[in-house]
Amino acid sequence: MPVPLPLPAGRRAERASPRTIEAESSRPKNAPDPPAAGTGKGKGTGTGRGARSYLPPYLPTSSTRRARTPGWWGTEDSMTRTDPDHHPHPSDPAPRPDDGPLRRALLANATLTTLCIAALLAFPAELAAHLGDPPPALLPGLAAALAGFAAFLLWQATRRPIRLFFALLTTASDLLWVLGSAILLLALGDRFTDLGAGLVIGVAAGVALVGTLQWRGLRHAIHAPDDTLGTRHRYAVQLESPVPRARLWPIVADLGAIAEHGAFLAESRLEGDPGVGALRRCADHGGKRWAEEVTGWAKGERIQLRFRSEEAGFPFPMAPMHGGWILEDLPAGRTRVTIWWAFTARPAWAAPLIVALLDGSMGKSMRQTLDSMARDAATRPAPELASEAAE
Repeated sequence: MPVPLPLPAGRRAERASPRTIEAESSRPKNAPDPPAAGTGKGKGTGTGRGARSYLPPYLPTSSTRRARTPGWWGTEDSMTRTDPDHHPHPSDPAPRPDDGPLRRALLANATLTTLCIAALLAFPAELAAHLGDPPPALLPGLAAALAGFAAFLLWQATRRPIRLFFALLTTASDLLWVLGSAILLLALGDRFTDLGAGLVIGVAAGVALVGTLQWRGLRHAIHAPDDTLGTRHRYAVQLESPVPRARLWPIVADLGAIAEHGAFLAESRLEGDPGVGALRRCADHGGKRWAEEVTGWAKGERIQLRFRSEEAGFPFPMAPMHGGWILEDLPAGRTRVTIWWAFTARPAWAAPLIVALLDGSMGKSMRQTLDSMARDAATRPAPELASEAAE
């Protein structure tokens, strides 16, 4: 399916960086007026070129968020956060699903598979006698195939985070095993002994159980209700860029050039000035179109968007749908970039399928997009970047 990317960019011709740190439009009701930045004296609106800038109390800075939420973990490009004690503010979009149940289900599947391998290797003659005397190479070949499958399961279960796409493939293969066992009994069951048929049924039941647990684990791994946004699911991709945040931010915040960086996009244009309230309209090469409204902006750090799923022809099976970008400093002048989505899948039962398929392509797609932005930031003259960042 086309990949919805809440990327804050637009046409170069309309490039303009945000002038201030603006409060987002989704501020909770009865939230206190935000304090002025700097000395803390007086009041400021933070909306004009000369106005004082501020971050509202429900929009924490990167350093504050990292101190409050130490639950980021993972390796390589894509990662999720699990922190049961963290209760984010409306615009603190770090994903909160828990992939523990999915991890345990994969380990249970690996254990069952290992037991089957042990039985095939320890009792080949006895099993062959109860299973209709199959060709001599069949059972050793099955044991070898299951050994590869068990290794794949262990690889998945020990990754942080778990790749949801591979977990979906595993669950689908378990379903095929159960169906294959049923077909085998119908076609060749008269050649099996009662014990042999019982073994086939017992293994199929075990596979069906771990497959069901994996499906439930997939649901749990993306389940993160957010009453403020009105969403039920979350998904995030986290990447690292060699470009410092100060140089990368003007590219990310260029609300007009995303089509120059995302190869999947055919066009994009900005309506309004960059910042809260701006609207970007995008189209992919398949003719699908959608709009994203900027609802949160913290200069140099993060952008939050709302996909206009209520518009006719919205192409994605998610409503409501929000997303955004978070930039954080890393040692040696690198930048951690988190791209997140919060949504409710339609239909709800298909959420694991939708997100797992999204996971299959999102890491690579976002990696290519960020690399393009990093090249732009590295080649753009420093005075130009500094000028844009200061506006």
